[in-house]
Amino acid sequence: MKTAQYIFVALLASTSFQAFAQPDLVRQNLPAIETYVLVGANIQEKRLNGNYGRDVQVITKKDIQSLPVRSVNELLSYVSGLDIRERGPFGAQADLSMMGAGFEQCLILINGVPMRDPQTGHHMLNLPVDLTQIERIEVMNGTAGRIYGSNALAGAINIVTSLPKAGTSFVETFNATASSQEGFVANGIQAMAAFGKNKSQHSISAGQFKTNGYRYNSANDQQRISYLGHYQLKRSNTLDIMAGLFKNNFGANGYYAYPYDKDAFEDVNTSFVSAKANIVDQKNIWTFKPIVYARFNHDHYVFIKDNPSYYENTHNSKAAGVELHATRANKFGQLGLGAEGRTEIIQSTNLGDHSRSFFNVYGEERFMLGKFNTTLGLNAQYNTANGVSFFPGIETIRHFTNKSAIFANVGTGNRLPSYTELYYSDRSNTGNDSLLGEKARNVEVGFKKFGKLNFTASGFYRSVFNAINYTRANDLDKWTPSNFTTVNFLGVNANLHWQVCDKTSLRLNYTYLDAHLGTENEVQSKYALYHARHRVTFQYRQQITNTLSTNLTVRYTERFTGTNYTVFDFRGMWKLNENITLNFDVTNLLDRKYIDQGYIEMPGRWFRVGFRFNIN
Repeated sequence: MKTAQYIFVALLASTSFQAFAQPDLVRQNLPAIETYVLVGANIQEKRLNGNYGRDVQVITKKDIQSLPVRSVNELLSYVSGLDIRERGPFGAQADLSMMGAGFEQCLILINGVPMRDPQTGHHMLNLPVDLTQIERIEVMNGTAGRIYGSNALAGAINIVTSLPKAGTSFVETFNATASSQEGFVANGIQAMAAFGKNKSQHSISAGQFKTNGYRYNSANDQQRISYLGHYQLKRSNTLDIMAGLFKNNFGANGYYAYPYDKDAFEDVNTSFVSAKANIVDQKNIWTFKPIVYARFNHDHYVFIKDNPSYYENTHNSKAAGVELHATRANKFGQLGLGAEGRTEIIQSTNLGDHSRSFFNVYGEERFMLGKFNTTLGLNAQYNTANGVSFFPGIETIRHFTNKSAIFANVGTGNRLPSYTELYYSDRSNTGNDSLLGEKARNVEVGFKKFGKLNFTASGFYRSVFNAINYTRANDLDKWTPSNFTTVNFLGVNANLHWQVCDKTSLRLNYTYLDAHLGTENEVQSKYALYHARHRVTFQYRQQITNTLSTNLTVRYTERFTGTNYTVFDFRGMWKLNENITLNFDVTNLLDRKYIDQGYIEMPGRWFRVGFRFNIN
């Protein structure tokens, strides 16, 4: 233990490294000697991608408004490298996969604050923010342990909210119906009020969504409320506060135990609060970003809705943390240092009562190595389950012109087992409290081109050691999580955005994945090689007039196992005047039958009409 500590101190003293749970993913994408406050800033996509030595995609507010989506789940299904496996429309529940990873191996953040759920990754997309509050979404593919610490085994997604601005209040409502599911109706309403003075701006957003379901026991009822506050302190320092609550209850027919759980019901409540400051010292040398946050999740699952005593589970999980990040310019480039402490607690009728704690310290140095803009970093993590681990990484980019560059990176990362994997038990599954944490190594090489035609292509290789999977010897045994084997992924990711003219643009994304098990085990496996082999998304946007625009999208998915499908979606947007906008969406335009997750068939063709009223 002491030897490991001495090694880390020596490394930290001799060079500097990078960031765990970095307050804003885009911080490193900017030229080395400059300091920025990025949350809510209008960052150009070209500039964001132009100075980063890895595959980073940005979904802007304009992108969000033009796509035929009403939830974060639906939105992410259009992003290259992401595979969103929905169990129902409108964000009832979905699992996130990045570049072939399982739903436990990815990390979601809001304004740089992690949304880890210690119970299960199924709840990671229960987010207390609405699409209307989002300024942009930053998607980083590739193992990022040195940048974000645990759980970023395959990548991270950072949701950046808009700064509150007095005078931007609105009300938005929509109604949906399906042509191929008789009686299916869904409706929602969202409102935001912004107010404040020069030194403090606030916004409160609230919304409700409700559907009677498109198949037996698939009704969904959601309520969401959130607060954003931005405060100007002395010497241009700032304080940002966020708080939110998301209540989501739904019929869980076929979600976990098909075909026996047709009468299941689940109620999930997620609340979150955080405070983050940006402080520059009096000499303008150091920039400090302290963060404090807490997340609470309540999950109540009933196997037979009208007879809870037959089988039910109640899980209450809590996660709280404090972080401190610091940056300063030096003669080599830019130095970053920081630390985080976090505690996770669960109280459960099935899993029992457990807790674990984490502590991380990190450092980075960003510098020019010849003509290569390079970042070298190390994250040192201690947790009460596995002791001390080190996660080094390096990334570099070389620009040949203002419009082209090559980049490469090598990263490492880990993930601790969820409490469900460790302790959950029922008639078909049993936990394994001897599980080891997963670890991964990732190598990526790519090319970027900027301009009227933006193009990024990269290839990667990732090895996951001690990979966790549910296995059993035969049909009579229970599914049990184990450190199954090593899984090796080889893939290609390509993104093209062509601004054909002022009124027409095309987007084309393609992801290819190949995976191999390191050893052949003669056991049944539940999730191994359960990802998409080919994924293609295409968008055609047309500004027909100054007030009328359309967006036709296509999504094609071919999986190693499961169904393959192609889905066409459409959005028309008509700006009636300065204050009123009409949206018309058609989802699954060709009325295809397909399955995203498990045995749950998704809805056929359905229509949505929405209005937005700006209040001045």
